[in-house]
Amino acid sequence: MSAKQKKLIQALLASKSVADAAEQIGMCERTVRRWMQQAEFRVAYEAAATELFNRIVGRITQVASRAVDVLDTTMLDARTSAGTRVRAALGLLRLCTDLRIGDVLARMDELERFIADMRNGEIRP
Repeated sequence: MSAKQKKLIQALLASKSVADAAEQIGMCERTVRRWMQQAEFRVAYEAAATELFNRIVGRITQVASRAVDVLDTTMLDARTSAGTRVRAALGLLRLCTDLRIGDVLARMDELERFIADMRNGEIRP
């Protein structure tokens, strides 16, 4: 992987579009799209995207309990307007739903890997 390809990966992760990433590092969009079709580049891009996502999740996890405390305090504070308390309650409910959905998706991924391993003969029924 060349230095230019590594730079492109960082630009792709930070940009809104392929065209923006290409412009940011002074490349032709067509070349960028061609590189994106290469298996080695795709693997490196996915690894970088996963690493970035994991760092973001780590940061969110660090502040999540404080955010829930703020929502909880706001929701229970009688001096806070009813609309604000409702939004805080909805925020907590949405958080619970999102966490549950994340759990279900993780379990689905695990099942899909298991099925793929069975199909590949790596696991016997």
